[in-house]
Amino acid sequence: MGFETSLPMRPALLLMAALLVACGGGETPEADGRAVPLQANVPAVALPACPALDAAAPLADIVAVQGAGERSPMEDALVSVRGVVTADFRGAGQFGGFYIQQPTPDRDPATSEGLFVYAPDNGVTLAVGDYVQVSGRVREFQRASEATPLTQIADVGDLVLCGAARPIRAVNLTLPVRSLEVFEQIEGMLVRFEQPLTVSGNFALGRFGELQLSPRGRLYHPNNHPTLEPAAARDFNARSLLVLDDGSNVQNPSPIPFVAAGASATRRAGDVVKGSEGILTSAFGTYRLQPTVPLAFEPRSARPAAPAPTAAGLRVASLNVLNFFSTLGQRGAATEAERQRQQDKLVATIVELDADVLGLMEIENDGEATLSRLVDAVNARLGAGTYALRSPGVPGTDAIQVASIYKPARVAAVGNPFVPADPDFGVDGGLRPPVAQRFVSLANGGGFWFVVNHFKSKGSCPADAASADADQGQGCWNAARVQQAQALDRWVADLVA
Repeated sequence: MGFETSLPMRPALLLMAALLVACGGGETPEADGRAVPLQANVPAVALPACPALDAAAPLADIVAVQGAGERSPMEDALVSVRGVVTADFRGAGQFGGFYIQQPTPDRDPATSEGLFVYAPDNGVTLAVGDYVQVSGRVREFQRASEATPLTQIADVGDLVLCGAARPIRAVNLTLPVRSLEVFEQIEGMLVRFEQPLTVSGNFALGRFGELQLSPRGRLYHPNNHPTLEPAAARDFNARSLLVLDDGSNVQNPSPIPFVAAGASATRRAGDVVKGSEGILTSAFGTYRLQPTVPLAFEPRSARPAAPAPTAAGLRVASLNVLNFFSTLGQRGAATEAERQRQQDKLVATIVELDADVLGLMEIENDGEATLSRLVDAVNARLGAGTYALRSPGVPGTDAIQVASIYKPARVAAVGNPFVPADPDFGVDGGLRPPVAQRFVSLANGGGFWFVVNHFKSKGSCPADAASADADQGQGCWNAARVQQAQALDRWVADLVA
Protein backbone atom coordinates (compact mmCIF):
# COMPACT_ATOMS: atom_id res chain seq x y z
CA MET A 1 0.00 0.00 0.00
CA GLY A 2 1.12 3.59 -0.15
CA PHE A 3 0.42 7.22 -0.80
CA GLU A 4 0.90 8.78 -4.20
CA THR A 5 1.25 12.29 -2.93
CA SER A 6 3.88 14.88 -2.11
CA LEU A 7 4.71 14.65 1.60
CA PRO A 8 7.09 16.76 3.72
CA MET A 9 10.42 15.21 4.61
CA ARG A 10 10.46 13.79 8.09
CA PRO A 11 13.19 12.98 10.50
CA ALA A 12 14.60 9.52 10.08
CA LEU A 13 13.24 7.16 12.72
CA LEU A 14 13.87 3.56 13.70
CA LEU A 15 11.84 0.91 12.05
CA MET A 16 9.19 -0.58 14.23
CA ALA A 17 7.86 -3.72 15.59
CA ALA A 18 5.11 -6.24 16.11
CA LEU A 19 2.86 -8.99 14.82
CA LEU A 20 0.70 -11.38 16.61
CA VAL A 21 -2.98 -12.38 16.55
CA ALA A 22 -6.27 -12.28 14.72
CA CYS A 23 -9.46 -14.18 14.91
CA GLY A 24 -9.86 -17.97 14.59
CA GLY A 25 -7.92 -20.63 12.68
CA GLY A 26 -4.36 -21.90 12.91
CA GLU A 27 -1.79 -20.90 15.50
CA THR A 28 1.68 -19.38 15.58
CA PRO A 29 4.05 -19.12 18.56
CA GLU A 30 4.51 -15.71 20.09
CA ALA A 31 7.97 -14.50 21.11
CA ASP A 32 7.41 -15.68 24.69
CA GLY A 33 6.17 -19.10 23.56
CA ARG A 34 2.41 -18.56 23.87
CA ALA A 35 0.24 -19.71 20.97
CA VAL A 36 -1.67 -16.99 19.16
CA PRO A 37 -4.42 -17.75 16.64
CA LEU A 38 -4.02 -16.58 13.06
CA GLN A 39 -6.86 -14.95 11.18
CA ALA A 40 -7.86 -17.88 9.04
CA ASN A 41 -10.92 -20.08 8.50
CA VAL A 42 -13.17 -17.14 9.30
CA PRO A 43 -16.64 -17.95 7.95
CA ALA A 44 -17.55 -16.16 4.74
CA VAL A 45 -20.09 -13.40 5.17
CA ALA A 46 -22.93 -12.39 2.88
CA LEU A 47 -21.82 -9.47 0.72
CA PRO A 48 -23.81 -7.12 -1.49
CA ALA A 49 -23.65 -7.70 -5.22
CA CYS A 50 -21.29 -5.57 -7.28
CA PRO A 51 -21.78 -4.61 -10.95
CA ALA A 52 -20.24 -6.50 -13.83
CA LEU A 53 -16.52 -6.03 -14.35
CA ASP A 54 -14.72 -4.47 -17.24
CA ALA A 55 -12.99 -7.28 -19.10
CA ALA A 56 -9.84 -5.16 -19.28
CA ALA A 57 -9.65 -5.10 -15.45
CA PRO A 58 -10.23 -8.65 -14.21
CA LEU A 59 -11.10 -9.29 -10.58
CA ALA A 60 -8.18 -10.04 -8.23
CA ASP A 61 -8.11 -10.78 -4.52
CA ILE A 62 -6.36 -8.17 -2.39
CA VAL A 63 -3.93 -10.83 -1.14
CA ALA A 64 -2.99 -11.61 -4.75
CA VAL A 65 -2.28 -7.94 -5.41
CA GLN A 66 -0.19 -7.61 -2.25
CA GLY A 67 1.71 -10.85 -2.77
CA ALA A 68 4.17 -12.32 -0.30
CA GLY A 69 7.10 -9.98 -1.07
CA GLU A 70 7.93 -6.30 -1.01
CA ARG A 71 6.66 -5.73 -4.56
CA SER A 72 3.37 -6.88 -5.98
CA PRO A 73 3.54 -9.80 -8.44
CA MET A 74 0.85 -7.89 -10.40
CA GLU A 75 2.73 -4.57 -10.61
CA ASP A 76 1.44 -2.31 -13.40
CA ALA A 77 -1.46 -4.65 -14.15
CA LEU A 78 -4.97 -3.24 -14.60
CA VAL A 79 -7.19 -5.03 -12.08
CA SER A 80 -10.39 -4.78 -10.11
CA VAL A 81 -10.48 -5.45 -6.38
CA ARG A 82 -13.31 -5.67 -3.87
CA GLY A 83 -13.07 -4.95 -0.19
CA VAL A 84 -14.58 -3.42 2.90
CA VAL A 85 -13.62 0.19 3.69
CA THR A 86 -11.65 0.36 6.94
CA ALA A 87 -10.56 4.03 6.85
CA ASP A 88 -11.00 7.04 4.58
CA PHE A 89 -8.17 9.60 4.36
CA ARG A 90 -9.43 11.77 1.49
CA GLY A 91 -10.02 14.89 3.57
CA ALA A 92 -8.11 18.15 3.26
CA GLY A 93 -4.43 17.67 4.05
CA GLN A 94 -4.77 13.88 4.20
CA PHE A 95 -3.46 11.08 1.98
CA GLY A 96 -5.86 11.32 -0.94
CA GLY A 97 -7.19 7.82 -0.59
CA PHE A 98 -8.80 5.14 1.53
CA TYR A 99 -8.10 1.62 2.80
CA ILE A 100 -10.01 -1.52 2.00
CA GLN A 101 -9.62 -5.00 3.40
CA GLN A 102 -10.59 -8.44 2.18
CA PRO A 103 -13.66 -9.54 4.18
CA THR A 104 -12.63 -13.21 4.30
CA PRO A 105 -8.96 -13.72 5.29
CA ASP A 106 -6.84 -16.23 3.41
CA ARG A 107 -4.73 -18.93 5.03
CA ASP A 108 -1.38 -17.39 4.11
CA PRO A 109 0.09 -15.20 6.90
CA ALA A 110 2.68 -13.80 4.43
CA THR A 111 0.09 -11.88 2.38
CA SER A 112 -1.58 -8.73 3.64
CA GLU A 113 -5.36 -8.51 3.31
CA GLY A 114 -5.41 -4.69 3.35
CA LEU A 115 -4.72 -2.26 0.52
CA PHE A 116 -4.52 1.50 -0.02
CA VAL A 117 -6.51 2.99 -2.89
CA TYR A 118 -5.19 6.31 -4.13
CA ALA A 119 -8.25 8.18 -5.42
CA PRO A 120 -8.02 11.87 -4.46
CA ASP A 121 -10.36 13.18 -7.16
CA ASN A 122 -13.16 10.64 -6.84
CA GLY A 123 -16.38 12.11 -5.50
CA VAL A 124 -17.91 8.88 -4.20
CA THR A 125 -18.89 9.21 -0.54
CA LEU A 126 -17.73 6.25 1.53
CA ALA A 127 -18.18 5.10 5.12
CA VAL A 128 -16.38 2.51 7.19
CA GLY A 129 -18.03 -0.86 6.51
CA ASP A 130 -18.96 -0.09 2.90
CA TYR A 131 -18.23 -2.83 0.38
CA VAL A 132 -16.65 -1.33 -2.77
CA GLN A 133 -15.37 -2.40 -6.15
CA VAL A 134 -12.34 -0.54 -7.46
CA SER A 135 -10.72 -0.76 -10.89
CA GLY A 136 -7.26 0.67 -11.33
CA ARG A 137 -3.60 -0.09 -11.85
CA VAL A 138 -1.32 -1.80 -9.34
CA ARG A 139 1.49 0.59 -8.46
CA GLU A 140 4.52 0.56 -6.18
CA PHE A 141 4.96 3.97 -4.60
CA GLN A 142 8.46 4.68 -3.32
CA ARG A 143 10.19 7.90 -2.36
CA ALA A 144 13.92 8.25 -2.94
CA SER A 145 14.57 8.10 0.80
CA GLU A 146 12.62 4.89 1.37
CA ALA A 147 14.07 1.39 1.30
CA THR A 148 10.87 -0.45 0.43
CA PRO A 149 8.00 0.35 -1.95
CA LEU A 150 4.34 0.58 -1.00
CA THR A 151 1.78 -1.42 -2.96
CA GLN A 152 -1.41 0.43 -3.87
CA ILE A 153 -4.18 0.78 -6.43
CA ALA A 154 -3.79 4.03 -8.36
CA ASP A 155 -5.03 5.49 -11.66
CA VAL A 156 -8.53 4.57 -10.51
CA GLY A 157 -10.97 4.42 -13.42
CA ASP A 158 -13.98 3.03 -11.64
CA LEU A 159 -15.08 3.17 -7.99
CA VAL A 160 -18.45 1.68 -7.13
CA LEU A 161 -20.19 1.47 -3.79
CA CYS A 162 -21.79 -2.00 -3.80
CA GLY A 163 -23.50 -1.67 -0.41
CA ALA A 164 -22.94 -2.09 3.32
CA ALA A 165 -21.07 -5.05 4.77
CA ARG A 166 -20.01 -6.18 8.22
CA PRO A 167 -17.18 -3.92 9.42
CA ILE A 168 -13.73 -5.48 9.48
CA ARG A 169 -12.55 -6.74 12.84
CA ALA A 170 -9.09 -5.43 13.77
CA VAL A 171 -6.17 -7.82 14.02
CA ASN A 172 -4.66 -7.79 17.51
CA LEU A 173 -0.93 -7.02 17.53
CA THR A 174 1.68 -7.06 20.24
CA LEU A 175 5.09 -5.34 20.40
CA PRO A 176 7.88 -6.29 20.01
CA VAL A 177 7.64 -8.45 16.90
CA ARG A 178 9.84 -11.42 16.20
CA SER A 179 10.91 -9.97 12.85
CA LEU A 180 10.31 -6.75 10.97
CA GLU A 181 9.11 -8.83 8.04
CA VAL A 182 5.76 -9.31 9.77
CA PHE A 183 4.85 -5.70 9.10
CA GLU A 184 5.05 -6.21 5.38
CA GLN A 185 2.62 -9.08 5.89
CA ILE A 186 -0.05 -6.90 7.53
CA GLU A 187 0.66 -3.52 5.99
CA GLY A 188 -2.57 -1.74 5.13
CA MET A 189 -4.67 -3.79 7.56
CA LEU A 190 -6.77 -2.65 10.49
CA VAL A 191 -4.88 -3.48 13.70
CA ARG A 192 -5.33 -3.04 17.44
CA PHE A 193 -2.92 -2.97 20.39
CA GLU A 194 -4.47 -4.16 23.63
CA GLN A 195 -1.17 -3.75 25.46
CA PRO A 196 -0.26 -0.36 26.98
CA LEU A 197 2.21 1.54 24.82
CA THR A 198 4.52 4.24 26.15
CA VAL A 199 5.42 7.52 24.45
CA SER A 200 9.12 6.96 23.81
CA GLY A 201 9.69 10.10 21.73
CA ASN A 202 7.78 13.31 20.93
CA PHE A 203 10.29 15.26 18.83
CA ALA A 204 8.07 15.33 15.71
CA LEU A 205 4.75 15.96 17.50
CA GLY A 206 4.57 19.70 16.89
CA ARG A 207 5.82 19.61 13.31
CA PHE A 208 4.33 16.41 11.91
CA GLY A 209 1.78 15.23 14.47
CA GLU A 210 3.78 12.10 15.34
CA LEU A 211 4.69 10.22 18.49
CA GLN A 212 7.01 7.24 18.92
CA LEU A 213 5.42 4.41 20.89
CA SER A 214 7.08 1.40 22.49
CA PRO A 215 6.11 -1.43 24.87
CA ARG A 216 7.36 -1.90 28.42
CA GLY A 217 8.27 1.72 28.97
CA ARG A 218 10.63 4.09 27.19
CA LEU A 219 13.41 2.60 25.10
CA TYR A 220 17.06 2.89 26.04
CA HIS A 221 19.66 4.21 23.65
CA PRO A 222 21.45 1.12 22.30
CA ASN A 223 24.78 2.29 23.73
CA ASN A 224 23.29 2.83 27.18
CA HIS A 225 21.15 -0.26 27.70
CA PRO A 226 21.52 -1.75 31.21
CA THR A 227 21.39 -5.41 30.12
CA LEU A 228 21.79 -5.71 26.34
CA GLU A 229 24.85 -5.28 24.16
CA PRO A 230 24.51 -2.44 21.61
CA ALA A 231 23.75 -4.73 18.66
CA ALA A 232 21.06 -6.60 20.59
CA ALA A 233 19.60 -3.36 21.92
CA ARG A 234 19.39 -1.89 18.40
CA ASP A 235 17.57 -5.00 17.23
CA PHE A 236 15.17 -4.86 20.17
CA ASN A 237 14.45 -1.17 19.57
CA ALA A 238 13.78 -1.77 15.88
CA ARG A 239 11.24 -4.48 16.71
CA SER A 240 9.64 -2.41 19.46
CA LEU A 241 9.14 1.05 18.01
CA LEU A 242 6.02 2.24 16.18
CA VAL A 243 5.15 5.75 15.00
CA LEU A 244 1.70 6.98 15.95
CA ASP A 245 0.72 9.36 13.13
CA ASP A 246 -2.18 11.78 12.84
CA GLY A 247 -3.56 10.67 9.46
CA SER A 248 -2.43 13.92 7.86
CA ASN A 249 0.27 15.37 5.61
CA VAL A 250 -0.03 18.81 7.24
CA GLN A 251 3.10 20.29 8.78
CA ASN A 252 2.75 22.20 12.05
CA PRO A 253 -0.82 20.97 12.67
CA SER A 254 -3.10 23.16 14.75
CA PRO A 255 -4.37 22.05 17.13
CA ILE A 256 -1.58 19.64 17.95
CA PRO A 257 -2.98 16.08 17.92
CA PHE A 258 -2.99 13.67 20.85
CA VAL A 259 -3.07 16.55 23.37
CA ALA A 260 -6.11 17.09 25.59
CA ALA A 261 -7.92 20.40 25.32
CA GLY A 262 -6.66 22.84 27.91
CA ALA A 263 -3.49 20.82 28.54
CA SER A 264 0.03 21.96 27.77
CA ALA A 265 0.62 21.73 24.03
CA THR A 266 2.61 18.53 24.14
CA ARG A 267 2.49 14.89 25.09
CA ARG A 268 5.32 14.03 27.45
CA ALA A 269 7.62 11.04 26.96
CA GLY A 270 6.59 8.39 29.45
CA ASP A 271 2.84 8.91 28.99
CA VAL A 272 0.85 5.75 28.21
CA VAL A 273 -1.93 4.94 25.73
CA LYS A 274 -4.11 1.82 25.73
CA GLY A 275 -6.43 0.33 23.14
CA SER A 276 -4.73 1.90 20.12
CA GLU A 277 -6.48 0.96 16.88
CA GLY A 278 -5.91 2.02 13.29
CA ILE A 279 -4.37 1.22 9.94
CA LEU A 280 -0.81 -0.08 9.87
CA THR A 281 1.02 1.90 7.22
CA SER A 282 4.56 2.59 6.12
CA ALA A 283 6.05 5.94 5.14
CA PHE A 284 9.35 7.80 5.45
CA GLY A 285 11.21 4.62 6.40
CA THR A 286 9.02 3.77 9.40
CA TYR A 287 5.96 1.69 10.12
CA ARG A 288 3.09 3.79 11.41
CA LEU A 289 -0.32 3.54 13.00
CA GLN A 290 -2.92 5.88 11.53
CA PRO A 291 -5.58 5.81 14.29
CA THR A 292 -9.22 5.20 13.46
CA VAL A 293 -10.57 5.58 17.01
CA PRO A 294 -10.08 8.30 19.65
CA LEU A 295 -7.03 7.59 21.81
CA ALA A 296 -6.93 8.11 25.56
CA PHE A 297 -3.53 8.90 27.06
CA GLU A 298 -2.62 8.53 30.70
CA PRO A 299 -0.10 11.14 31.93
CA ARG A 300 2.75 9.24 33.56
CA SER A 301 5.55 11.81 33.38
CA ALA A 302 4.78 14.97 35.33
CA ARG A 303 6.98 17.96 34.59
CA PRO A 304 9.34 18.59 37.54
CA ALA A 305 8.86 21.80 39.48
CA ALA A 306 11.21 24.69 38.79
CA PRO A 307 13.89 25.29 41.44
CA ALA A 308 13.21 28.10 43.86
CA PRO A 309 15.16 31.28 43.03
CA THR A 310 17.74 32.68 45.43
CA ALA A 311 18.25 36.33 46.28
CA ALA A 312 21.66 36.68 44.63
CA GLY A 313 21.47 33.73 42.24
CA LEU A 314 21.50 34.07 38.47
CA ARG A 315 19.39 32.10 36.00
CA VAL A 316 21.36 30.89 32.96
CA ALA A 317 20.06 28.74 30.12
CA SER A 318 20.65 27.73 26.51
CA LEU A 319 18.23 27.44 23.61
CA ASN A 320 18.54 25.91 20.15
CA VAL A 321 16.59 28.31 17.92
CA LEU A 322 16.39 25.67 15.16
CA ASN A 323 17.85 27.56 12.21
CA PHE A 324 16.37 30.99 12.86
CA PHE A 325 17.32 32.92 9.71
CA SER A 326 16.54 36.37 8.41
CA THR A 327 17.43 35.15 4.92
CA LEU A 328 14.45 33.28 3.54
CA GLY A 329 14.81 30.00 1.70
CA GLN A 330 18.05 28.96 3.35
CA ARG A 331 18.14 26.61 6.33
CA GLY A 332 15.33 28.45 8.05
CA ALA A 333 11.89 29.62 6.99
CA ALA A 334 10.89 29.65 3.33
CA THR A 335 8.34 32.46 3.62
CA GLU A 336 7.83 35.57 5.71
CA ALA A 337 4.78 33.97 7.34
CA GLU A 338 6.85 30.96 8.41
CA ARG A 339 9.61 33.20 9.76
CA GLN A 340 7.13 35.25 11.77
CA ARG A 341 5.60 32.09 13.20
CA GLN A 342 9.04 30.79 14.19
CA GLN A 343 9.94 34.15 15.71
CA ASP A 344 6.74 34.28 17.74
CA LYS A 345 7.42 30.82 19.19
CA LEU A 346 11.02 31.74 20.03
CA VAL A 347 9.96 34.96 21.73
CA ALA A 348 7.40 33.08 23.82
CA THR A 349 10.06 30.53 24.82
CA ILE A 350 12.62 33.16 25.78
CA VAL A 351 10.07 35.09 27.81
CA GLU A 352 9.11 31.96 29.75
CA LEU A 353 12.75 30.91 30.31
CA ASP A 354 13.37 34.30 31.94
CA ALA A 355 17.12 33.71 31.90
CA ASP A 356 19.58 36.37 33.02
CA VAL A 357 22.07 35.01 30.49
CA LEU A 358 20.91 32.92 27.54
CA GLY A 359 23.05 31.05 25.00
CA LEU A 360 21.62 30.65 21.50
CA MET A 361 22.49 27.97 18.93
CA GLU A 362 21.65 27.72 15.23
CA ILE A 363 21.05 31.40 14.57
CA GLU A 364 22.02 32.77 11.15
CA ASN A 365 25.71 33.63 10.91
CA ASP A 366 25.21 37.16 9.54
CA GLY A 367 26.77 39.33 12.20
CA GLU A 368 24.25 41.16 14.39
CA ALA A 369 21.37 41.25 11.89
CA THR A 370 19.37 38.17 12.90
CA LEU A 371 20.50 38.30 16.53
CA SER A 372 19.27 41.91 16.79
CA ARG A 373 16.01 40.96 15.12
CA LEU A 374 15.32 38.37 17.80
CA VAL A 375 16.37 40.59 20.73
CA ASP A 376 14.22 43.46 19.44
CA ALA A 377 11.22 41.12 19.24
CA VAL A 378 11.77 39.91 22.82
CA ASN A 379 12.16 43.46 24.12
CA ALA A 380 8.96 44.45 22.33
CA ARG A 381 7.23 41.97 24.68
CA LEU A 382 9.18 42.68 27.87
CA GLY A 383 10.13 46.33 27.54
CA ALA A 384 12.96 48.23 25.89
CA GLY A 385 16.42 47.24 27.11
CA THR A 386 15.31 44.09 28.95
CA TYR A 387 17.82 42.08 26.92
CA ALA A 388 21.05 43.08 25.22
CA LEU A 389 23.20 41.04 22.89
CA ARG A 390 26.85 40.10 22.68
CA SER A 391 27.68 39.59 19.01
CA PRO A 392 30.85 37.73 18.02
CA GLY A 393 30.54 39.13 14.48
CA VAL A 394 30.71 36.32 11.95
CA PRO A 395 32.47 33.45 13.74
CA GLY A 396 33.59 30.60 11.52
CA THR A 397 32.42 29.74 8.04
CA ASP A 398 29.27 27.75 8.74
CA ALA A 399 25.81 29.16 7.91
CA ILE A 400 24.87 29.13 11.61
CA GLN A 401 26.54 30.51 14.71
CA VAL A 402 26.23 30.61 18.50
CA ALA A 403 25.84 33.79 20.58
CA SER A 404 24.57 35.03 23.94
CA ILE A 405 22.02 37.56 25.13
CA TYR A 406 21.67 38.90 28.68
CA LYS A 407 19.75 41.19 31.03
CA PRO A 408 21.79 44.37 31.69
CA ALA A 409 19.80 44.89 34.90
CA ARG A 410 21.20 41.64 36.28
CA VAL A 411 24.69 41.22 34.82
CA ALA A 412 27.35 43.30 33.13
CA ALA A 413 29.28 42.04 30.10
CA VAL A 414 33.05 42.36 30.50
CA GLY A 415 35.03 42.86 27.31
CA ASN A 416 34.22 41.38 23.93
CA PRO A 417 33.22 37.84 22.98
CA PHE A 418 36.10 35.40 22.52
CA VAL A 419 36.20 33.09 19.50
CA PRO A 420 38.90 30.38 19.17
CA ALA A 421 40.78 29.90 15.92
CA ASP A 422 41.33 26.16 16.45
CA PRO A 423 40.66 24.27 13.15
CA ASP A 424 39.50 21.25 15.16
CA PHE A 425 36.15 22.99 15.48
CA GLY A 426 35.65 22.54 11.75
CA VAL A 427 33.68 19.69 10.22
CA ASP A 428 32.05 18.81 6.92
CA GLY A 429 33.56 21.76 5.05
CA GLY A 430 32.64 24.43 7.63
CA LEU A 431 34.11 25.94 10.80
CA ARG A 432 31.66 26.22 13.70
CA PRO A 433 33.58 27.57 16.72
CA PRO A 434 32.21 28.17 20.24
CA VAL A 435 31.88 31.69 21.67
CA ALA A 436 32.77 32.79 25.21
CA GLN A 437 31.75 35.94 27.08
CA ARG A 438 32.68 37.04 30.60
CA PHE A 439 29.90 38.39 32.83
CA VAL A 440 29.77 39.92 36.33
CA SER A 441 26.75 39.66 38.61
CA LEU A 442 25.44 43.09 39.65
CA ALA A 443 24.04 41.54 42.84
CA ASN A 444 27.30 40.34 44.37
CA GLY A 445 30.14 41.18 41.95
CA GLY A 446 30.88 37.54 41.13
CA GLY A 447 32.33 36.95 37.68
CA PHE A 448 32.05 33.94 35.38
CA TRP A 449 32.74 32.80 31.84
CA PHE A 450 29.73 31.86 29.75
CA VAL A 451 30.61 29.53 26.85
CA VAL A 452 28.15 28.56 24.09
CA ASN A 453 29.01 25.70 21.75
CA HIS A 454 27.19 23.63 19.14
CA PHE A 455 28.84 20.44 17.95
CA LYS A 456 28.12 18.85 14.59
CA SER A 457 24.80 17.02 14.78
CA LYS A 458 24.56 13.26 14.26
CA GLY A 459 22.44 13.65 11.14
CA SER A 460 23.38 14.24 7.49
CA CYS A 461 25.76 11.30 7.54
CA PRO A 462 28.85 11.24 5.31
CA ALA A 463 28.51 9.52 1.96
CA ASP A 464 31.58 7.35 2.60
CA ALA A 465 30.42 4.40 4.70
CA ALA A 466 34.05 3.63 5.57
CA SER A 467 34.62 7.10 7.02
CA ALA A 468 35.47 7.41 10.70
CA ASP A 469 32.45 9.71 10.88
CA ALA A 470 30.04 7.10 9.52
CA ASP A 471 27.78 5.42 12.05
CA GLN A 472 29.98 3.05 14.06
CA GLY A 473 27.32 2.53 16.72
CA GLN A 474 27.42 6.03 18.23
CA GLY A 475 25.62 7.79 15.41
CA CYS A 476 27.28 9.73 12.59
CA TRP A 477 30.05 12.30 13.01
CA ASN A 478 31.18 10.77 16.29
CA ALA A 479 34.88 11.18 15.43
CA ALA A 480 34.34 14.86 14.57
CA ARG A 481 32.33 15.43 17.75
CA VAL A 482 35.08 13.87 19.87
CA GLN A 483 37.59 16.14 18.12
CA GLN A 484 35.41 19.17 18.86
CA ALA A 485 34.95 18.16 22.50
CA GLN A 486 38.70 17.83 22.98
CA ALA A 487 39.29 21.22 21.35
CA LEU A 488 36.62 22.78 23.60
CA ASP A 489 38.22 21.26 26.69
CA ARG A 490 41.63 22.74 25.76
CA TRP A 491 40.17 26.14 25.00
CA VAL A 492 38.07 26.45 28.16
CA ALA A 493 41.09 25.41 30.25
CA ASP A 494 43.04 28.32 28.73
CA LEU A 495 40.15 30.74 29.37
CA VAL A 496 39.97 30.07 33.10
CA ALA A 497 43.71 29.62 33.67
